[in-house]
Amino acid sequence: MFRPRRLLWLLFVGLLVGLAGCRFDPELPPPPALEITAPREGDPARVERPVRVTVHLHERTPVGQGTLSIRGPEEHDLPLAFEARPGDMYIAEAEWTPMTTGEYTLQARVPVAGGEEEESPEVTIAVVTISAIRRAPMLAQETPSGARPQPTGTPTPAPQATTPSPGASPTPTLTPSATPLPCLRAEFVADVTVPDGTVFEPGTAFTKTWRLRNTGSCTWTSDFAVVFDSGDRMDAPDATPIGQTVTPGQMVDVSVDLVAPDTPGTYRANFKLRSTDGRVFGLGDRGAPFYVEIQVQMRRPDLQIQAVQFDPATPVEGQGFTVYVTVVNRGEVRSGPFSVAWFTDPAAHVAYCSWRVNDLAPDNATTLSCPAGQQQNGYLPAGDYTTLAVADANREVQETNENNNEATAPLHIASGDTTGPVLKPSASSHMIYWPTQYCSPYEVTISTYANDESGVAWVRLTYRVIDDTGKEGQWVTRDMVMTGTATYAYTLTGDDLVASLNPPVHSTQGRVEYYITAADTHGNTSRADMPDLQLLYCVY
Repeated sequence: MFRPRRLLWLLFVGLLVGLAGCRFDPELPPPPALEITAPREGDPARVERPVRVTVHLHERTPVGQGTLSIRGPEEHDLPLAFEARPGDMYIAEAEWTPMTTGEYTLQARVPVAGGEEEESPEVTIAVVTISAIRRAPMLAQETPSGARPQPTGTPTPAPQATTPSPGASPTPTLTPSATPLPCLRAEFVADVTVPDGTVFEPGTAFTKTWRLRNTGSCTWTSDFAVVFDSGDRMDAPDATPIGQTVTPGQMVDVSVDLVAPDTPGTYRANFKLRSTDGRVFGLGDRGAPFYVEIQVQMRRPDLQIQAVQFDPATPVEGQGFTVYVTVVNRGEVRSGPFSVAWFTDPAAHVAYCSWRVNDLAPDNATTLSCPAGQQQNGYLPAGDYTTLAVADANREVQETNENNNEATAPLHIASGDTTGPVLKPSASSHMIYWPTQYCSPYEVTISTYANDESGVAWVRLTYRVIDDTGKEGQWVTRDMVMTGTATYAYTLTGDDLVASLNPPVHSTQGRVEYYITAADTHGNTSRADMPDLQLLYCVY
């Protein structure tokens, strides 16, 4: 007979039993928005080896650069540059090489949108020596966590089964583990030869040497080889034996003979290592190649006009003057023979002066001279000229730059009165001492009478120092000052001597060569050469 009250009672009891079997866990906290995903808590790291730290940012947008704080025996703050990834996530990586063993705490921070800052949970790692890392798996096998080693020959009692108390959850036993080192792995230490960007001429043979460290757990034998991996081969052999045994932790210099390509450009060749059983490996866990990168350039001369000068600076019509052209080689190799030409007009087809130079070394210059302006070498009437000097006028030298061989120089040839001012120079003494602070006379006043019917435009003193070893100073020009009617003067001091020859060669004596030039208001010039001043060195 159906009894409804009994059925309801059974359903009620079943519901109570079902509820008693359920366990309501509290709500789990959400994962952190910023977390360090590698290394993990408790991971070992090797001293003096790079530690790559990976940081993930979830569902937040970074604003600017983050910071990885490292605290322990060493303290560092490394920048974190986050890159976007699919799924509203950002990733940043940093690399750090611990030089001291011990326990380190890592924590990341990054400013995010909204003016806030996210901070990751701390991760603690242990930096140990390689022997400690290798021994960690052995210790985990020999001595379980919480157990004491038993004496040899003593049986170990079987563990007794225990019944957990009502309501208690079983507690798992955690066994520490260590990441084993790979057998074959290398680390780049330094470029011993041919640093990146080294310049070679086409076809140049060279030897590239790298310094590598064995960071794996296996020994490299002398039959291990450097093998070409990819890139520009540059005549690299298929394999070059390393030639020595390298145990874990040791460094070795490995070399490959190469040849620079024939065409100018940038070239890079990638290499890896190969074991005796044919396994190819490279740098780090990813097996990256080590490489050589060079520049191939043609080394050529580069001829340029350094200066064009005239003596006198303003020639007088019909009196003649001298042209000086200085050519310099700014290239990397010798020039070989070439021609130089000077034209009174850039449009002229025939050079007024021309020279032949047999050779010019790199960073050297030569000054060429030519008489000009007189009837016998080509009369030049008064006027203003734009003259042109050309190095390698016949285009017979292959240069680095073919467009810098020319230089122009203005030339004014005066007309009318063909005589410059009358000069009557004199000097207060015919000797001067150097250095100036102990002996006298330590200065010489040079004066001159200068007069011209049209008026005097300027009067100048030009001098140079020559010591008794033959060392010549540079010519220096000073403006003379008018001190009276038709009288001009300049006082030559020790500072003026240094301006010509510095540093001086201190010996017994030298001399000062000098002359005076003047110009009238028409541009006519005159010159008066003077006897040398005796230059003495003070003995004290």
